[in-house]
Amino acid sequence: MHDYFEDDARRLLNVAREEAATLGSGAIGPEHLLLAAANDRNAVGRMLRELGIDDERVRARMSRGSHSATAPEFSVETREALSAALRKALSLGDDRIGPHHVILALASEDDGPVPQMIRRLGVSCEQLRSSVLRLLSGQTAPSEVVHQAQLDAFHDLLGPMYDTIASLPGLVQREFARPADEGDLLLALAAPENLVGRAFARLGLTTTNLREALVSERGVPSPAASSDDGDSRQLAERHAELRAAIADAVDGQDFELASTLRDELSEVRALASDHAARRDREILASARSRLGKANAEH
Repeated sequence: MHDYFEDDARRLLNVAREEAATLGSGAIGPEHLLLAAANDRNAVGRMLRELGIDDERVRARMSRGSHSATAPEFSVETREALSAALRKALSLGDDRIGPHHVILALASEDDGPVPQMIRRLGVSCEQLRSSVLRLLSGQTAPSEVVHQAQLDAFHDLLGPMYDTIASLPGLVQREFARPADEGDLLLALAAPENLVGRAFARLGLTTTNLREALVSERGVPSPAASSDDGDSRQLAERHAELRAAIADAVDGQDFELASTLRDELSEVRALASDHAARRDREILASARSRLGKANAEH
């Protein structure tokens, strides 16, 4: 599973191991991950400190043990948290685990040592999750005052879709190099398993129809105009299948299979990128042709 971590996340794990050894702990627990993150100098560490979760305050709430191991192993709870972090990464469109995914996983439950510690530091798990997602999407700084009652109500309304929708701005910017708009929100809500998606299905609308209509309304040529649209759709379907299969493999602790599937996912993404580049060239050539004809007529 080590291959699934970004450099910052690997450093976080190493620091967590050092902290566990220093505190005489018999294993690296989730609380050591939080301590390491709060001590880091990256964006996630700065966000934690702005929320009042700094390494000194976290360390003061941790008990010292009598173990002398210099290289303690991960506890069962920590392994579960790291698996949850990988699932978070995949759900947000990332292939590797970063410190932000680890924090999201640690704050995903409302019970347990880490959530209890976070609350004792004056921060709710929901507030922490929201701050991480705002950081990912490049929105307002974590120190911005958020009306917690409104935020909680929004989370209760959206349920499991909250994380996906909150991450839309950053995801759309990375994947499509444009700001997110209300069309992206509508597509997220219109997933087949959601209420909106089921209502659309009763009206004979599919997410494919909706996506093509949104592309047209944005003034961007629809991918349907390309000769390799069938291939592109097959690649998109295979991409979704592989991401789901990777998540299942991680849930089953079959990391060898997950690694093989991730390699195939990289190949599918490379093919999709080639198709997209070819479509862009076709669109550009068509635009130049139309411009040439217009100039000739004048």
